[in-house]
Amino acid sequence: MTDLLLRLFAVKKAEPIDADARTRVGVLGGVAGLLLNLLLAAGKFAAGSLSHSLAVTADAMNNLTDAGSALISAVGAKLAGKGADAEHPFGHGRMEYLVTVFFAVLVCVMGLETGKSALERVFNPEPVTFRWAAAAIVVGSILCKLWLGLFYRKLGGLTKAPALLAASSDSFSDTLCGGVTLLSLAISRFTAFPADGYLGAAVALFILWNGLKLLLETLNLLMGERPTGELAGQITAVLRACKGIVGVHDMMLHDYGPGRVFGSAHAEVPADVDVMVSHEAVDAAEKLIYERFAVPFVLHMDPIQVNDARVRGIYDAVKDVIKSVDGRLTLHDFRVVDGEKRVNLIFDLVMPHGSKSAECAELERRVREGISALDARYQCVMRAEYSYV
Repeated sequence: MTDLLLRLFAVKKAEPIDADARTRVGVLGGVAGLLLNLLLAAGKFAAGSLSHSLAVTADAMNNLTDAGSALISAVGAKLAGKGADAEHPFGHGRMEYLVTVFFAVLVCVMGLETGKSALERVFNPEPVTFRWAAAAIVVGSILCKLWLGLFYRKLGGLTKAPALLAASSDSFSDTLCGGVTLLSLAISRFTAFPADGYLGAAVALFILWNGLKLLLETLNLLMGERPTGELAGQITAVLRACKGIVGVHDMMLHDYGPGRVFGSAHAEVPADVDVMVSHEAVDAAEKLIYERFAVPFVLHMDPIQVNDARVRGIYDAVKDVIKSVDGRLTLHDFRVVDGEKRVNLIFDLVMPHGSKSAECAELERRVREGISALDARYQCVMRAEYSYV
């Protein structure tokens, strides 16, 4: 069914997909989720009315929020697919994050309202009437949610869209919600214990948890979450394998929405190679990164001495000192400048993330002492920084 829908409405082939196809996939997922969740919500509201079960009604509210999520996802995918313009040169991809935040807040409000109703039912219980029709609707809902979870997973795998991947996880979780609702109906058939309010509260907590989780994850993306190590590692490996580039550091990856990443880095090139030759190598590397990962990339050239045995020996000794101080420390942009009475060792020292100011100062002090112990003439001219990836 999923492959058929993709062929009919979205893409002609699975991988890779372009920006237009990605938008169509997002809209397809949103429309399918909207229609199915509206159908499930209507059925569960009817089942809740038949059985007077708050748990069933709460599950219907959950489906209603999922329908709203699907609608927002479809609209967000359409808006996010709009290309760059004069006011937004990096495109409109972050619109997908903004609409996800809006939906997450909506889910949280719905969870709180459902929880309020559940607590009222706990303190003022009402009898629940078992109905086979209501039970059948809940079972059908569980099966539909299983299919929808697989459907969203397939679409999310194609587009890497966080909204679709989150919807997949939510749909699978909703099957557990359906199981709790079914349990509530089953208990009502055999006992007068007011389990409906308690299980309704459990469903409400589940809705609230999903809303808060989605809200925090999306806010992290908007605030500039650290890029995945996988993409940064792949780009670094490709750059280091490029002819004319001997090292890479200070990489930055900027997320402007799913599938819209822009990057930059410093490329170390041999200082004794003609600048035009190195520039040509850097241009070729930028083009290769875009072809491989669809990431517009800018490289800054850093000339370093790689064929000087003396400089290389000093570099290796300094690197050993730094590793002995803290194995998480690294260095780059290493240069040796000889003076009349001292030798300046110029480099950037990359601190471990999470280090406090006092800890960084102590690490710098120990590095300086260790290097001075190598040779009293060595003077450190170093700049402490953090890695962005």
